[in-house]
Amino acid sequence: MLDDQENKQHQILKTIIDKELQEIDEEMATLDNSDIATVIEFHTKHGIRDAEERRDENGTTELEFPYDTSDELKKSMNALLLNLEVLLQYFYRACYFGTAEEQNTYRNNILAILE
Repeated sequence: MLDDQENKQHQILKTIIDKELQEIDEEMATLDNSDIATVIEFHTKHGIRDAEERRDENGTTELEFPYDTSDELKKSMNALLLNLEVLLQYFYRACYFGTAEEQNTYRNNILAILE
């Protein structure tokens, strides 16, 4: 059974993952990939590099927390969120340039964090 701290972390993860995946899904539904492929390629290349650097240096995540999240809770979740941030960047790139299998794999890896 989850204790209160774990339950709060789980709810924050769910909120962050839901928001990030929804933003990617909305963008994919409204954009023509061929028109912006160069911009997206540049963005994802640098996004992945930056997220991997923050993860490798145990930096601070750039994911947005729900408004009332305590600093203590943010700090305790930072390593997990840095890994999530990298996975989100790979998923975003796969949505534009990857196969359907790659997209499904990254989405499933992201959702597996909730389990």
